[in-house]
Amino acid sequence: MKMDATGLTPEQYELLKRYYWPDEEDEEIEEDDFLAQLTTPEELHQLAWKYNWDDGAGIPDWIIKQPFCDRGTALLLFWRAAPGPCYYAYANREELSQTKTLLFDLDFYDLVQEIEEKYLSGFFSQQNIAFNPANDQGTDWIKENLDVKVKREIPAIMLEPTPGRVLERASF
Repeated sequence: MKMDATGLTPEQYELLKRYYWPDEEDEEIEEDDFLAQLTTPEELHQLAWKYNWDDGAGIPDWIIKQPFCDRGTALLLFWRAAPGPCYYAYANREELSQTKTLLFDLDFYDLVQEIEEKYLSGFFSQQNIAFNPANDQGTDWIKENLDVKVKREIPAIMLEPTPGRVLERASF
């Protein structure tokens, strides 16, 4: 299986592309069928990278529950979920629920909390995909998220880049 700089084989690339940009209506893939076909950390990473956060926390939540989710992918999802404003700006979940928030804000709170817990406990045992929260293709997620007044500190390990292969973002 030949992989390119994205870490994907041509077949994996086409599957992800077809999910995001179906050519014809009858070619659309049902979400559950699509997710069931993902079997590698690289596929999860590309899915996480391309994810539209306006669609809620469902797919990111599914990704972090997979035993083959790489530590770099978990860290990418952590930072892209805006942990500063959606999690660390509140003392606890109840405080967030008492503010004028959208319902899915609680989902993102839960997502960030679960990623942090799993990350600190070692659940994400694979460390083959690099991710640097201070330089995600030029975006400094740490700086962006720490502009918010936080009530709790982000664990220091969540600020550190993960080791591994630097993947190129798929262009679909």
